[in-house]
Amino acid sequence: MRASTLVIATALVMSSATQSWAAGKPAPPSDWRCKIVFRDAASDKIQSDGATYVDGVGGVKCYILVAPGATHDGWLYMDITNTRKSPSTRYIRFVGQSFEGPLYATFNNHEGGTFEVKEFARPDPNFPSLPHNVKPFRALLSNAQFAGGTARMDGDSNFTGGDPSYSTSSVFVRQIDACSWTVTSYTTEEPTLLISSFGERGGTRVAPRVMRIWEGDAARGDFPMPFAATVTIIANKPGCSQP
Repeated sequence: MRASTLVIATALVMSSATQSWAAGKPAPPSDWRCKIVFRDAASDKIQSDGATYVDGVGGVKCYILVAPGATHDGWLYMDITNTRKSPSTRYIRFVGQSFEGPLYATFNNHEGGTFEVKEFARPDPNFPSLPHNVKPFRALLSNAQFAGGTARMDGDSNFTGGDPSYSTSSVFVRQIDACSWTVTSYTTEEPTLLISSFGERGGTRVAPRVMRIWEGDAARGDFPMPFAATVTIIANKPGCSQP
């Protein structure tokens, strides 16, 4: 599937999932509400604004979609909504760099930006009891430096899906318990990776692992994107209620 077609289809689904509830309000009761805490190491290229992102607070929407049988079941989705009535100061910081493509400058991803991990909480059908696996990553980017003011970042090295013509890397998702996970993007090989036990395509580029920035149908370039975050369910899943 062409990258642009995938984005349009995904945007339509996510729009229908979110348009029925107001900005800054908690996710629908069918979805698992969550919070995200970033590692914020000095070398990380995706960092927080210094605080935890909690669904329903400060314009943050953070939830794991619960839609058994649907394409987006188990996806982690987080964005920040800014309205005139309820302006938000929250953002996710993308640290600028030059690698294989034109330099992009450091920017704060705010209105119109997202942070997504596809199939985040969905068990791998080939390894249903495996608590640690690779999952595709996507972020919609909103900043004046990109053509038309928007761009998209993709990382997908899974056996299924993605575009095998380029070798970007998925993120690594490790389940801590029934209510929490870590999600990590590495620049080299994941320390405990066993390729035969993960749903990752053979030949995936690992030195370094990279993600791709798209401006429309054109690739701006491939960039290492290290980061780590802990995702915790705060409501709507039995036994997972937290502040």
